[in-house]
Amino acid sequence: MEAIACLVQEDEGLIFCTCDQAAIKLLAFMNLEERSVSTEKALRTTGYQKKNLYPRHWEKTFTECIREGKTLRILFKKFTET
Repeated sequence: MEAIACLVQEDEGLIFCTCDQAAIKLLAFMNLEERSVSTEKALRTTGYQKKNLYPRHWEKTFTECIREGKTLRILFKKFTET
């Protein structure tokens, strides 16, 4: 969670990469998903092409967690506005 705090405080050049689903959801909840990348995407950009990744590393899993975090952010705003 300290790394996420750095995203809030530091310059725009930092990119966060993790396979921790709770952390990914928190990124989206805090509207920081643009400053994050999936483990699979990070590996692919370095040339790693093997198919032996665990599901928690997949881009699909990352995207699902981002979607869930965004949903939580929207629901939280709706509940706090009333």
